Amino acid sequence: MRLKIAARKSDLARLQAYQVGEALKARYSEIELEYVFSSSLGDKNINDPLWKMPEKGVFTQDLHKGLLEGHHDVVVHSWKDLPLMDPEGPTQIAMTLQRADQRDVVLFRKDRLKACVESKKLQVFTSSPRRSYNLSSLLPNIMPFEVEAVEFLPVRGNIQTRVAKLMSEEIDALVVAKAALDRLIAAEKEEFSETRQFLKEALKSLKFMVLPLSANPTAAAQGALAVEVLKSNREMLDKLSLCDHAETRRAVESERERLRAHGGGCHAPMGFSFVTHKHGLIQFEKGKSHEGVDFGFVTLHPESSELPRFSSSQVYPFVAEGSGLFARKVLNVEKLPSQDLWVARANALDGFEPEEDRVIWCAGLQSWRRLALSGHWVSGCADQMGEAYSPEIDLLLGRAYKPLRLTHADAEAGEYQPLATYELEKKPIPEDMASKECFYWMSSTSFDYALEVMPEIATKWHCTGLGKTADHIRNKLGPEGKLAVFYSYANWKEKVKK
Repeated sequence: MRLKIAARKSDLARLQAYQVGEALKARYSEIELEYVFSSSLGDKNINDPLWKMPEKGVFTQDLHKGLLEGHHDVVVHSWKDLPLMDPEGPTQIAMTLQRADQRDVVLFRKDRLKACVESKKLQVFTSSPRRSYNLSSLLPNIMPFEVEAVEFLPVRGNIQTRVAKLMSEEIDALVVAKAALDRLIAAEKEEFSETRQFLKEALKSLKFMVLPLSANPTAAAQGALAVEVLKSNREMLDKLSLCDHAETRRAVESERERLRAHGGGCHAPMGFSFVTHKHGLIQFEKGKSHEGVDFGFVTLHPESSELPRFSSSQVYPFVAEGSGLFARKVLNVEKLPSQDLWVARANALDGFEPEEDRVIWCAGLQSWRRLALSGHWVSGCADQMGEAYSPEIDLLLGRAYKPLRLTHADAEAGEYQPLATYELEKKPIPEDMASKECFYWMSSTSFDYALEVMPEIATKWHCTGLGKTADHIRNKLGPEGKLAVFYSYANWKEKVKK
């Protein structure tokens, strides 16, 4: 059987077509592959911002037409480039590979950071209304220096063209899809060697921040590949469907359905990202509707439908601030080892100044903001999804990310080697705590302390976030224990309050 695969002719599009071909060849060794590459309208017109171009499917329509006319058998698209398809149309997406990292990454020129500190301004290349909308408020809150204004300037072209413009013009930063950058850096075929080497060299002159989905949900289906085929080609449909990655399909279709519900438009200032976690599907949304109304939320599906509603007097803590069961005492650690860092709580880094080329990663956006206020450059965060949520930054670094986890002296084992920079000192348990019916635990240590003092609370409802605390509590309570997992304390509080 001979299969003709079509795609755009850019390096990234060709690479993605090869990835699909290799996946099919791995399953069907008898298939003979032929590749056809051509320029789309979006490739030919690189002057106008995409959101100003009236045509739908600016990167996909020409290839779609070739499929209808029988010039090729399948087309490989970046799924985010596809317009919302007519379910009654003659083609369908029959296959997608496992999704690459769906997040955006901001690349900053090291040689311009001093000027940014002095001017309190950032100039950022992006032609995306969504990115401009999100980053106008996000960047000033996560930079390790004061930023009073962020200016966005349009940029078009493939990844290497945009990086080259960043390096050659008086611009501070560039926003790109991390999946595209990762794929090109990791490309092994000789035809991509020049692009690969250029990007690796450029990254040596750049610092990066991988943006959290909670603050910067991406274009629907970003990082995923769509393989389009004629519905009438039943043999090809059947073969492709057996190579489809179900988890990616579920997330991508959920994102595109939310885009449809908000009126569609891949260039609107709105983002939708779904992430599969062992506790469920996490939904991130943020943007401005076509009516000009701001929206944004994060939630975990399925929600805990069994969790009852409670009055404010029945839950702990009803107010997060000042509710901790421990005081923190800084330990006498003279100097941090020369390693990357993973920081669960921002105060674990108090008094330390990591080496310039060491990467700081943290648990969530709140910790990131606090670290930035202390002057620390943070490269990204786990977005409250737990220590097991991998940063996936080895390609950007050009080396393995092997951090020390800064934590307290009695912390349980985690993904990374621990280094205690503080210890916990127990506070008295609140007198009315045993009477509560539902608890939200921000650490396994707090749960263990409360359970030790008040074993009777074991039969009550216990809730927590997505990290290892949930596993710890489940192990302690057993399979029959009342445990519910939420994306955040705020989500839990909204769920439980009467």
